[in-house]
Amino acid sequence: MPGRRLATITLLAAGAGLLASLPLWMPTATGKSQGTDGDSRVIELIREGRKKDLGDSERRELLERLLASGRQRDSQRFLEASAEAPWSRQQRLLLIDLQRRNGDLKAASEGMKRLQRLHPSHPDVLSQQGLLTLKTASPEAALNVMEQRLKAASADQRINLGLLLADAQLRSGKKAAAVATYQDLAKTNQQDTRSLIAHALLAQEMGDHKTLMGLLNEARRREELAGRPTDRIEELAASWGVSAARLRVLEPKQGPSQTP
Repeated sequence: MPGRRLATITLLAAGAGLLASLPLWMPTATGKSQGTDGDSRVIELIREGRKKDLGDSERRELLERLLASGRQRDSQRFLEASAEAPWSRQQRLLLIDLQRRNGDLKAASEGMKRLQRLHPSHPDVLSQQGLLTLKTASPEAALNVMEQRLKAASADQRINLGLLLADAQLRSGKKAAAVATYQDLAKTNQQDTRSLIAHALLAQEMGDHKTLMGLLNEARRREELAGRPTDRIEELAASWGVSAARLRVLEPKQGPSQTP
């Protein structure tokens, strides 16, 4: 699941510092929650943790396994047990993300306010703030807030906020608005291919082969101009049934189609 994968990746990026102080609280060993039934290693780690302090690597492993198996509530409480420890930005974001997913919006909002005071302009903080806004406001109000933030964003913030806005627009059934957002991002972020790939995914879902081909070719061209390998683009194209040879025969000057 995308949410589980994101949470696990965030944990890995955060490093082991947080886990050195975790925790006095331990989840139950018998709880059957979202696919953990039969995970003997989780049960083993929990039982060990009740008898003695787990080592850093064992604490890290337990939290990773809780996240990967979908025990988001247990993962949240596991993190909250070390609330007094020094936390990095990524560790705070992980906890806020879990609180948001678990419906603990008051705690997530309070944590976000504290994080914004420390990192008011960081793209990851702004992105998580946008996700929280989608939970705490009506869809129209949330979109309006996100659009205003995008307009006021600096150049290095635009791509992350813009992709988040486009995703929210798609969730609200506003495909034309999402396409316009992708196109604007592609024009104003000439070195970045993420908006092109996101737009290509939408085109593929809509069965718009002409637009898909143009977007993939433009993404490939940008990677080449930046001196980056194009393997990622070609692998993605192949997964959609587009050969690398077919991409190469397109005219170099052909850009992404403007068809919504």
